[in-house]
Amino acid sequence: LSITTSPPVQVFLTIDSFATLPLAEYLEYRQPPAPSTIQAIEDLNHIEFYSGGQKLVGRLVLPEGKGPFPALVHVGGGSGLTTRFQIDPSFLQAAGFAVFSYDKRGVGDSEGLFLEIADPTVETSEWRLPQLADDALAAASFLKNLKEINPDQIGLMGGSQNGWTIPLAAFRSSIPAFAVIVSGPTVSVGEQVYYEGLTEGVTESPGLLVQMTEDKRDELSQKLAGFDGIRGFDPRESLEAMTIPGLWIWGDQDSLAPARESRTILEGIIADYDKDFTILYYPDKGHRIRALEMSEVVDWIYAHMEK
Repeated sequence: LSITTSPPVQVFLTIDSFATLPLAEYLEYRQPPAPSTIQAIEDLNHIEFYSGGQKLVGRLVLPEGKGPFPALVHVGGGSGLTTRFQIDPSFLQAAGFAVFSYDKRGVGDSEGLFLEIADPTVETSEWRLPQLADDALAAASFLKNLKEINPDQIGLMGGSQNGWTIPLAAFRSSIPAFAVIVSGPTVSVGEQVYYEGLTEGVTESPGLLVQMTEDKRDELSQKLAGFDGIRGFDPRESLEAMTIPGLWIWGDQDSLAPARESRTILEGIIADYDKDFTILYYPDKGHRIRALEMSEVVDWIYAHMEK
């Protein structure tokens, strides 16, 4: 509605009736049909897709050759302001994978509200993490529609916070075929936050290692075992329900995620539920493991895609 007067005057408009669009119809209206081929995508560096009615923006990098290609959705790690350009997909691309990364909701060009998982309270992780898991699944669903992508070989890969998000996503959908998680906790959000607080003053060096003695690490384990605070989201249910192969990578010198305790939990789940989970554990690495450039990761993925 546009009203123009000369000279300008105040205009009061009264609406005596209106109609609201049901949420489901509104979301359908907002979300255009997903493309079935990359030929329909104008810019592979700016791909719009939708999750819960919010527009997210991603980037797709394709390998050389003719598809359909296996694909990895890189789920932004940590609780930081992660964008689609913060990873280097060249190693995975050269290994034959299509790699899709995206701006977190509320970050970069993506819509929505960005929130820290433990801020203001750990309890809110119970609904924030499922929201992030749905975003990862929306990205995987987008890829599944493209004829250049093998719909049976789409995996989720991410670090840190994705120790919670990716198993939850795998639990909620049949699209992911495998998962790779780097430095991701299997303890609850409350325990991870508590552990990170215990390591205050222990910093990771430029070489990505933590200056932590064995005695110091044992002390941290003892203190963490006595945690009695609010736990918030706990990934155990998701881990127990996961049916796809998973690769976990940890460094014992991690000052953010309790790697030892997380490994113990996962080993117990593997034993109790006969899971196809693999653990790579490095005694001299910290939180920031460069898994995107690890040949062990590529070898593991190809071995498990053939199953």
